[in-house]
Amino acid sequence: MAVMNTLRKGLPWLLAALIAIWTLGPLELRPHTGHAQAERFGAYFVFASAMTWAYPKQWIKAALGIAAGAVVLELLQWVVPGRDPGLPDALSKVAGALDGPLITTAALAAFSSRPSEAPV
Repeated sequence: MAVMNTLRKGLPWLLAALIAIWTLGPLELRPHTGHAQAERFGAYFVFASAMTWAYPKQWIKAALGIAAGAVVLELLQWVVPGRDPGLPDALSKVAGALDGPLITTAALAAFSSRPSEAPV
């Protein structure tokens, strides 16, 4: 159980570091899997979902903090040569950061509640 708890708490921070590197680092470091906006949305959706899984009571703070962080990272691209920040990119990231916790919170609630026993 301790290993699972360590993974649950460590995964979102690893994802945060990877997203920062991929956002501000050379384009060659960024994974390319298809449509760029879908990649941005997906990265932040997974990151925010992992953060919600790790800290379920703090999901609203996580969602807002990750959304704000996405905007800050997007703005920081203005000072990185070769990067091209934009409003559509920021909106995709913010949408993923907000949707991930909403869906994860709903899923955690659905899977954690046990159906009551029907009287016989």
